[in-house]
Amino acid sequence: MRTSALTDKAYMDEVTEGNPAKCYEMFRITPKLLLHLVDELAEHGYLKDGHGDVNATQAVAMLLYILGHNTRFRCVADRFQHSTETVCRHFRKALRAVHHYAKHLIKPDQNVTSLPEHLQVNKYWPWFERCIGAIDGTHVSARPPANATQAHRDRKSLITTNVLCVCDMDMQFTFVHGGWEGSANDSRVFEEAISDRKHGFPWPPTASQSSPFFFYGCDVRDCNFKLDIQCSSLKPSINYKGHRHQFTFFKKVYDDPECEVCKFRYNDPPSYLRCAECDFNVHLLCAALPSTINHKCHIDPLDLEDYFADDDSSDDDSGEYYCDACEETRDKQECVYRCAECSNYVAHINCVLDEVLLSISRKRGAVEFRNVDRDMADKRGLTLAHIFNPSNEDEQKEFKGVEVAISDLIRERMSKAEVMENGDILEDLECSDETFILFLKNVTFDDDKDKIEECSGITFWDLDSKVVKVRDYRVSRNFVPILEKLFFKYGDISEKSPLNLGTKTRFLNIFCGVVHSMCNTKAKDINRTLLFNWWKNFKLVQEAKFDIQFAFDHLYRFAQSLIRILREYKIDNTTFDNQMKIDDLTTELDGLKVKQEEHIRSKKGKSKLEKDILVEDFELLSKMVWTDSL
Repeated sequence: MRTSALTDKAYMDEVTEGNPAKCYEMFRITPKLLLHLVDELAEHGYLKDGHGDVNATQAVAMLLYILGHNTRFRCVADRFQHSTETVCRHFRKALRAVHHYAKHLIKPDQNVTSLPEHLQVNKYWPWFERCIGAIDGTHVSARPPANATQAHRDRKSLITTNVLCVCDMDMQFTFVHGGWEGSANDSRVFEEAISDRKHGFPWPPTASQSSPFFFYGCDVRDCNFKLDIQCSSLKPSINYKGHRHQFTFFKKVYDDPECEVCKFRYNDPPSYLRCAECDFNVHLLCAALPSTINHKCHIDPLDLEDYFADDDSSDDDSGEYYCDACEETRDKQECVYRCAECSNYVAHINCVLDEVLLSISRKRGAVEFRNVDRDMADKRGLTLAHIFNPSNEDEQKEFKGVEVAISDLIRERMSKAEVMENGDILEDLECSDETFILFLKNVTFDDDKDKIEECSGITFWDLDSKVVKVRDYRVSRNFVPILEKLFFKYGDISEKSPLNLGTKTRFLNIFCGVVHSMCNTKAKDINRTLLFNWWKNFKLVQEAKFDIQFAFDHLYRFAQSLIRILREYKIDNTTFDNQMKIDDLTTELDGLKVKQEEHIRSKKGKSKLEKDILVEDFELLSKMVWTDSL
């Protein structure tokens, strides 16, 4: 049917390499900006050339052609000489890529803390002294389904969607929140934008996201109790079977308390049904959920599914799955709500959470409930082994490519180290890969291995361990505390990596495994094999474009300290032996402290605040009062 002599590739070459005015007329963008946009999407890993006939440039061109001219898929299919199904698939793929890329453009400038200089004059200063931007709403024309037309009719009788926008003093957009019906009040849109942290509302630099402006504080002397104004509005409204108090829903509870049902601390999503009075906590997914709901995001009822992994629902050859409500990627092994009629509409549980909570609170009348099959989740293989042995061919090729590259890099580093002089180079302020290898070759250990080539075969991962989701990544339960601390201190270390999500998840587990090993290895157990494998796996992760220079800095500082200690040991081994005894006693003491805290927190009938105070009291008791007061 598609028999035009001007193929898709020929058409793109004609438009991008010909008269720039034609490119602008067709795609509403210049050729230079079109290619730059494609490069940016590829650099951030949002859009890459697939295995078919449509490359990334053509996918973006289809998107711009449809949006710029409000045309139909059938017209685009004839222009690009592809089927309507192919056009639809790549249109959605490019649209999601642009949607994800928006967060790199529409964001506040963290360096802006005051007015621009041209506004710091007497004429404006009194009214804009602490202003960093402006908030307003706008109505954009929309074409909703027939049954939602009235909800989208605004006060001027036009069919629109209500969009909240924030811009800085240079008229640059820093936040956009859309999706609300035209009949929605501006205050309702604003309230929803600031109450849900997933929207990323740009709070002022001096404000905390957890307590942006206001909180209630205890007026009793020396009491630092604070209650966020948003938390003050939370009221117990959920009845839980077998419990005498009503529960409150929390999207996140500090320190991830242990769930009374599954006995685990971490879950995805990290939401809880909580009785604050008894400190009784249950993961949302461990409680009974409504079997069927009706939500505004879809015209038909949605049924609860333990998981949905139909390969036909993958929108493209990348093997990724998407939520049809928010257009974000989803894990095919997560429980979802799926359309009972058309069967191909799937929504995250977070996207329909409002309706789920109304059903749990018994505000939707008689509703049938059931529990998500947690055993089925385990049978689906949520272990580290499935992350390290992916079935996706693209992930396998990406990981193999990094492995090959790092093998060549290690051989190059070792060759350079061969021609270096020993000396005291490791005591320089700046250490390098070559000096680290030189250290491994020349320092004396008790492991009887003199060659680095023999130091291989160590792994730092329990492949049978269960995995949980932290942000967008699935990691071993053992690594969750480490990863959360890394994210808090260094941000997303994988953000600059162009690899797909599955491959980045694998490298993230490798990195956390090495850090976990370093945190749990005693000094007396350090040997050449261990040090080389730490370094080698760090280089593997760094080759994947992870920002982990801080890890190498720590490893190099440790090597410098170790070589000085080993030199001292040759002169005076008593100092070294005493340190080993101190390490053993410290480990035993830390273990007893952990057992004591676990015992205190396992007590029933006490609130979390009472338990925290009791833990602090015992810590104070274990110290010398006079010394602590100095």
